[in-house]
Amino acid sequence: MFKRILSLLCALAMLLSISTIAVADEPVTISLFVDESWWPYDTWEGAIPEAFNAATGVKIEVIRAADDNQLALMVASGDMTDIVCSWRYQYMADPEVSYALDELAAQYPQYGFNPHPVLKFVNTMADGHFYTIGCGFSPNAAYDEYDKILTEGQGFFYRTDIAEELGLSTATVSNVIHGKTRKISDETVRRVQALLEERQYIPSMAGILLAQNTSRIIGVFVHDHEKYEGHVLEDAFIASSLNALSAEAEAAGQFMMVKRAKRAEDILQFASMWNMDGLVVIGFCRQDYMYLRSHMRIPFVVYDGFCDRTERIVNITIDNTGGGRQVGELMRRLGHRRALCVTDNLEGVDKERIEGFRQGFGPGETEVMVVPMRREERRAYWQREAARFRRATAAFAVSDAYAVELMQFLRESGLKVPEDISVAGFDDTPWCKLASPALTTVRQDSAQRARVAMERLRELKTHADCGGTVVMPVQLVERDSTAPAQDKW
Repeated sequence: MFKRILSLLCALAMLLSISTIAVADEPVTISLFVDESWWPYDTWEGAIPEAFNAATGVKIEVIRAADDNQLALMVASGDMTDIVCSWRYQYMADPEVSYALDELAAQYPQYGFNPHPVLKFVNTMADGHFYTIGCGFSPNAAYDEYDKILTEGQGFFYRTDIAEELGLSTATVSNVIHGKTRKISDETVRRVQALLEERQYIPSMAGILLAQNTSRIIGVFVHDHEKYEGHVLEDAFIASSLNALSAEAEAAGQFMMVKRAKRAEDILQFASMWNMDGLVVIGFCRQDYMYLRSHMRIPFVVYDGFCDRTERIVNITIDNTGGGRQVGELMRRLGHRRALCVTDNLEGVDKERIEGFRQGFGPGETEVMVVPMRREERRAYWQREAARFRRATAAFAVSDAYAVELMQFLRESGLKVPEDISVAGFDDTPWCKLASPALTTVRQDSAQRARVAMERLRELKTHADCGGTVVMPVQLVERDSTAPAQDKW
């Protein structure tokens, strides 16, 4: 066992030192990250490192993991050590993170780094290279020779019965199971898959995704803002967006993982931990997007939020100003001259919607009501400001949720919608048709927006430098909550 560890580390160290150090006469120190926080040593001392240094002239500086998340953060930030010792090899099987060991071995054949063919096979990724050697994948001969080797851990498994029945090699069957079919004929793939289905074979998705060097996971991170009071995923707009994104992910053969998050740091940690292929970020602000871009290499799109800097970011937004303008023009056509705009802030998309309304409403008088974010505080605010609704003949809420809540309050206060006051919202969520009266609003195409988001994520995956803003069109939907103005004087 001693010889095996020593020879492997010697070969790796020599390959790395030659590939990274220009002046051979200078002493070389290579950093080794041990991805185990329980590891009892902060330095590498004893017989093995002494023999290692004598054989290579290389010293090892050991860095022990502070916690289980450190490796994921290192990979996401690009701040890597020279050698990583970890069971989470899927993080390392990436040419942006690690050298391909087979390429280094071919470049420096004099150092004899030539792992067993089985080790090469089970560690080779979808791109045809291997970046790590997992000891748990050792061939039987290695276990026979070194009886102290631990055999626990995951590995790749074949269906030898399938291979024998079809007259194929176990390697061919394994490649079909793990999705490595580029060099296998369509007919062979069909035969293997048909027999697997007949035998009711259920594959291990963890093994398959690892073999393909991709998680196929799209992470959707939703800002758990205080205004949702712990119910962000119950919001009609959020739910509609998740439904559309889920359909697109499924159509592309991907998996969608949804996570609430309060801070950008939470996104970074979770996305790196799961080795996600891409992210859709909903409802955060500009500084959060800038933080993610500077600390993470995983591509992401901004789905609903304000982002005016789009270097290596794709911002999928809608025509917020145009939508607000359409509502303002409608209210003006209906003869309204005094309107209220309801929002909980004067920034980002809410600001754009209100500015658009003012443009469309023209010479009419527009008054902005900035309401509290918490529901109970908002009800108290409605009651204090009830007189303002009696003076106005129209109200535009920047979201359907606020519009429906406002109509309920007006009804309880004895005001009729639309006879006494017309009300319009924004988003065209399912609530709009269920409200009484049905709510006039601005429709955005959730399915189209989700489709574009997934398309742009794929582009970012292959062209990291692309970015920009995509503005999706919106459409005014007139329903029963708006009507010609009635003279209040």
